[in-house]
Amino acid sequence: MENPTWNSRAPIEQHDSSNARATDVQHWPKIVTKENCDDVFCFLRQYKVLVCRQHCTGVLNLNRHLQEQHKTPVQQRQEVVQYFNQFSTAEPSTIQLPRQPAKAIQELGAPLDGLRCTACSYITVSSDEMRKHCKKTHELPWIGDKSSLFTLVKVQTFFNSGGLRKYFVVDVDAEIGRGSGQQQSVDKQQLNNYKQVRKQLEDAEQVVGETAKTDKTLWFKRTQWPEHFKDRNLVHLAHQVRLPDKNEPKLQLAAKLTEQLIENCVKNLATIPRELRRWLRSAKQHEVDPRPLARLQNPESQARYASYMVRFVCYYLRVIEDETREEEDSSRALSSCESNASGDELEDEGESDGSVVPQREPRRVKAADLMKDARELFPWKDDQRILAGSLWFALDDGDRGVQMAALLDSLSSFILTGTRGLIYSSGLIHFLAVLGIDPEIRRFRTAKNYSYMLAGVVYCTRVLGAAKLLPAVQNSSETDDNYENFLEMRRKYLADGSLSPMSEMINLLAYGKHIAHNQGNTGNAYWSEDKKIFYLNGQPISIARFCKMAQSSIEDVSKQLWSLLWVQRMEDRLFIDLAQIEDDMSFTKHGMSFVTRTSNKLIDRLAWML
Repeated sequence: MENPTWNSRAPIEQHDSSNARATDVQHWPKIVTKENCDDVFCFLRQYKVLVCRQHCTGVLNLNRHLQEQHKTPVQQRQEVVQYFNQFSTAEPSTIQLPRQPAKAIQELGAPLDGLRCTACSYITVSSDEMRKHCKKTHELPWIGDKSSLFTLVKVQTFFNSGGLRKYFVVDVDAEIGRGSGQQQSVDKQQLNNYKQVRKQLEDAEQVVGETAKTDKTLWFKRTQWPEHFKDRNLVHLAHQVRLPDKNEPKLQLAAKLTEQLIENCVKNLATIPRELRRWLRSAKQHEVDPRPLARLQNPESQARYASYMVRFVCYYLRVIEDETREEEDSSRALSSCESNASGDELEDEGESDGSVVPQREPRRVKAADLMKDARELFPWKDDQRILAGSLWFALDDGDRGVQMAALLDSLSSFILTGTRGLIYSSGLIHFLAVLGIDPEIRRFRTAKNYSYMLAGVVYCTRVLGAAKLLPAVQNSSETDDNYENFLEMRRKYLADGSLSPMSEMINLLAYGKHIAHNQGNTGNAYWSEDKKIFYLNGQPISIARFCKMAQSSIEDVSKQLWSLLWVQRMEDRLFIDLAQIEDDMSFTKHGMSFVTRTSNKLIDRLAWML
C-alpha cells in the first residue's frame, strides 16, 4: 500500500491576485511542460513575482529551478522559460510587501508560525534568531518570561532562500471564519489517510498480556519471554525468523551454505576421536558422556535441525541489511543537509543566481516498520557485527570457500562467547526467544512444543563448535596440545554452568523436558474465564460458534430433505411441533395411536405425508 502524504504547506483559499488554478487535491505533473506549466507556476501581477505553487516559493532563475527541483529535460525547460518570459518580474529588493496584516496568499502555501518583535517590526520564524535580535539590537536579556519580547503571528514570505526571506504578517482569522472548501477537502482526505494507516498499525500490534496467566508450570517465568518482549509486536518479530523469501537471493544462498556447513560438520564427526566426541556430547564440565556425539539416524531430523540454524542466519542477516540501509539513508540525508546549508551560505553572500530550495518537504505517514523491534532488541557483542557484515558482503562474492569460512566465523562468534549471567546479551539466546513465538496463534510456545526445537539448536551448536575448535582434524595431525585446548574451550563455552549461550540452552532444555514429562498434556486444553471459549493447543474454539455449527448442519439437512420431497415453497411444507405431541404407551387399542389422537391434529397430515 502506498504511503499517504501529509502536506504541511497545503494551499489555502484561492484569491484574485494570481492566474493560478486551484484543485481540491493537488497532483503535480512528473515533467513540467509548456502545456501544464500553468498548473505548477503562476505570476502574481500585483507584486510581479513568479511563484512555484508546488514548492510554495518565488523563483528568480526559472531555468535552474526547473533543472534542479523538477528535473525537467532541456527541451521542455527551454519552452517553459520562453513562455514565462512574457512576464516582467521585479527584483527582490524592490518588491513592496503587502500592508500588514495582509490577506494570505494561496500560492505561497499555508502561513507559518512567526515571532514579531514588540520593540520594532522585525519578524522571524526562528526563536534563536529572535533571541539574537533582542540581545544585539535592543540589549534585552533572553531569560525568564519572554512573552513581552515578541508576539506570535502567522507569516508568509515570497522567497524561501536564506538571503531573500522577508516575512510579512497575514490575517488567518478571516480565512478560518469563512472556511476554505479547498483546504477542508485537502485536510479531510489527508486526515482520513492518516487514520487509515494508524488503524493498520494498531491492528498489527500484539500485546503479550495474558500469556503468563494461564501458565501453571512456571515455564514463561523461567524463559523471561513476557518481560523480554514487553510492548513488542510478536507477529513482526516472528516474521523476521522465517526462511528466505523468493525475493531474497542472498539469504537463499546463505541458507544453502548453512545447510552445507552443518552437513560438513556432521561428516567431520567421524574423523574426531571417540573420547573427544564423548566429551562433546556431555553437558557437564568434568564428566564424560557414555555415548559419543554422532550423526542422527533420521536424515529428516538433521534437515529440520539445520533449518533452525538457517532461520538464525537469516534473522541476523536481515538485521544487518536493515542497519546498513539505515546508515546509508542517514549518510545521504546528512550529505543533503550539508549541501543545502552550503547553498544557503552562498545565497546569503549574494552569489545566488536565483535558485530556490524548498523550505519544507511534505511529511509522510510512515507504514509499519516490520524490522523495528528486531533491530532494537538484537544484541551485538565483540566482533559479531563485523563478522556478520563480512558474511553479508561475502555473499556477493563467487568464492564458495570464502563464503563458507565467513559463515563459520560468524556463527562461531555467537557460540564461543560469554553471557556473564545476562542471558539476553547473547544474540543466539534472543533468537531462541523469538523462535518461541508461534505466529499462527500469536502466543508463546509451551515447553512441550518448544523443547524439540531447542534440542535441534543444541545439536547444531555442538557440531559447529567442534568444527571451529578442531579445524585440522581431517588431516590427522592433531597434537595433545590441540586436544587440551579443545577440552578447555569446551568447558568454557560448550558445557553447563559456563555462563555461555550453550549453558543457558542446556539448562533450559533440561527444564523443558522435565515439564513435558511431568505435565503430559496438561495445559493443552483449558477454558476462558467466562467459559465461552475453549482453547485446544492454543487454538480458540468459540462454544457459540460450535452450537451454531450443529444448528446450521440440521438446517442444511432439512433443506436437502425438502428438496428430495420436491417441496420448495415454505408454505407447502409440513411442520409439526414435537413438544406438543401427546402419546400414551399403555393404550394398546387396535387402530389407535398418537396419530389418531384428536388433540394432536395429525389425522389430516398423515395423508399429506403418505
